[in-house]
Amino acid sequence: MSRRVVLALSAMLPLVTGCGREIALLTAPDPPPAARPGPAMALAAADLPPGFFPATAVRVLSGLRPGRAGCARLLRVAGGLPDARDVRQEHAAFYLPKPGASLTEHVYRLPPGEAAERLARFRADAASCRSIGMKSGTVRLRRFPLHRRFRDTVAVRYRAGSGDERIGVDLMMARRADALLILAAPGALGGGGAQALERAEGRALRKLRAANL
Repeated sequence: MSRRVVLALSAMLPLVTGCGREIALLTAPDPPPAARPGPAMALAAADLPPGFFPATAVRVLSGLRPGRAGCARLLRVAGGLPDARDVRQEHAAFYLPKPGASLTEHVYRLPPGEAAERLARFRADAASCRSIGMKSGTVRLRRFPLHRRFRDTVAVRYRAGSGDERIGVDLMMARRADALLILAAPGALGGGGAQALERAEGRALRKLRAANL
């Protein structure tokens, strides 16, 4: 992997050292105690394909530089909904050491109609945001659609590079009734990274569909 790509990937994936290796982490903020639910809506480690591990909290997507208002809103939403404090909610975060990726998920049970409204805004923002820059360097991530079979789902990938040097971030929002799922997954897309993230994202959608709401 070239130095230019390594620097861009490092900007998206904050790194800490553990067990003799660097591990990419992503935010999983703690919900207020009163909002913690019964049956799980969000992913657990056992739900994921082999290779994923639970992550601890650091900042989400801090190395990206949104140029348009719609892009900025997409990245803010990727970190969760700070204004949704008094609703049932779950948060989860995982990392994939090889080839280097992270996944964070937020699931909320919102008041009637709010999930549909937020999904519509996310869809409009994704349509308006064609690319996202980096705070350092010249790498620019271009938008590509991610096709999902589930209804009421908007998923996009912003990526740069080619072959094993592809990097990027997947952003997804999905709704089931008044439950809203938000997922962000930045990292290396080459070397099987894209396929691993897509499998994990599919399992997040299936778990939402199966949840006892």
